[in-house]
Amino acid sequence: MDLTLFLTVPPEDDGRRAVDALRTRLGVSRTLAKRIRLYGGLLRNGAPCRMRDPVQAGDVLEARLPAAPGAEACSAGGPEAGAAGSGADPSLAAERAATDAAFTADGGRIPYLDDRICVADKPAGWLTHPTRRERRSLTEVVAFRTGASTVHPVSRLDRGTSGLLVIALDAYSANALARSSREGDGVREYLGWVEGIPDPPIGTIDVPIAHDATSGPRRTTAPEGRPSTTEYALVRTDFSVEAPGTAGRAVSLVRFRLRSGRTHQIRVHALHAGFPLVGDPLYGGNAEGSPDGAAHPSLHAARLVVRHPIDGRILEFESPMPDAKDPTRQGRGCG
Repeated sequence: MDLTLFLTVPPEDDGRRAVDALRTRLGVSRTLAKRIRLYGGLLRNGAPCRMRDPVQAGDVLEARLPAAPGAEACSAGGPEAGAAGSGADPSLAAERAATDAAFTADGGRIPYLDDRICVADKPAGWLTHPTRRERRSLTEVVAFRTGASTVHPVSRLDRGTSGLLVIALDAYSANALARSSREGDGVREYLGWVEGIPDPPIGTIDVPIAHDATSGPRRTTAPEGRPSTTEYALVRTDFSVEAPGTAGRAVSLVRFRLRSGRTHQIRVHALHAGFPLVGDPLYGGNAEGSPDGAAHPSLHAARLVVRHPIDGRILEFESPMPDAKDPTRQGRGCG
């Protein structure tokens, strides 16, 4: 897909180089600026312009970059897009088609798709990215639906975490979304069932997170770790059901909002605060408490708000907590 960016130069950038205005105002990376210079073009008020040329307030810049050969996408999505995008490799097309069918069968959804971004609702048990040992992943589904040769998850969800995340379909959109997230221009909220009752019921966990030297995948709180902040609020507590593996403790539904994006952040912070997630043995929860029987933490990315990287629209999505992740619905005919 071709990329076209427009910028009306603000007074603050009067006299600056065109490339500096593009980088500051649109988040164009050095790599993208180089690609535009080499393979695309830059216009100022309709006339050719060099990246190093100075610009004036009120100038209109138009940066163009043609799509790389074979890097096509289908805004409507669908199997026909995936078949086209797999090109001359029928085996890859067949593999991705089978992955797409399994994604749908497991309850996966694509609530939003255009030619720049995709918002997906990932089922628990699915990887965000493929690995050498396992190719079945959300990015394979998106590549199949769009026909894109490369997709860029802006964030990731752990295999056991279900819910919403955004995937960019080109490098510029990925960079713009990542920058927007760093600047706090967006919302990521999760629902999680935890053991016990959070006290206080509303709070902020502001504790650095680092790798746990004693365990490969595990993270831990540590003064030398990276700054990490999670806000939480108690939604409700259920005393009526003794969830398996919780030793008779009450279970509580908690809403979490991320202010940073560390690996396993909510899981680590919940354990640190004394209310580990149900069904999360890696971080203090009892494996027997996993509602779906697969040792998945009862954690779901329930709300996502993002600014569209091209037109600036605010897009908001919500996804209900799956019954399979709700320990209070066990034994009530709800999976």
